[in-house]
Amino acid sequence: MPAPRDSLEAEATLFYRWDGEPTAPGQPLHSTVIVNRMDPAVIPKVSALFAELDATDFPHHMGTRRRQLFSLDGVYFHLQDFTTSDGYALIDQAWKEADPRFIKICRELEPLVKVYDPTSWRSTADQVATRVYRWEAPA
Repeated sequence: MPAPRDSLEAEATLFYRWDGEPTAPGQPLHSTVIVNRMDPAVIPKVSALFAELDATDFPHHMGTRRRQLFSLDGVYFHLQDFTTSDGYALIDQAWKEADPRFIKICRELEPLVKVYDPTSWRSTADQVATRVYRWEAPA
């Protein structure tokens, strides 16, 4: 893993973006951020897996409005935007429904994207970042 960069110079690299259905004017999007580890060499494969999934109706079924994947020094950030503030509940529901497309991508990502801290990981909830601040421009 590369040495950490000076915090003022660190910038995550966007390597995949999918924009789903537009929201209604003034309707905010709420981001859920999943954090894991990933070797940058697998970026093309991870991008292809998400492009395949996002070409189906699954993101719409799940409630996803936008997906962005970033990488920074071996850390993977998956920003998934929803119109509801509890995106994790939608992700959890996808697990419960066991849609074959969701199960397939999770299985295919498993060897490519690793949990951020395997020593403290108990469930997928441990991969979701905690929001510490939010500001939004007035409508």
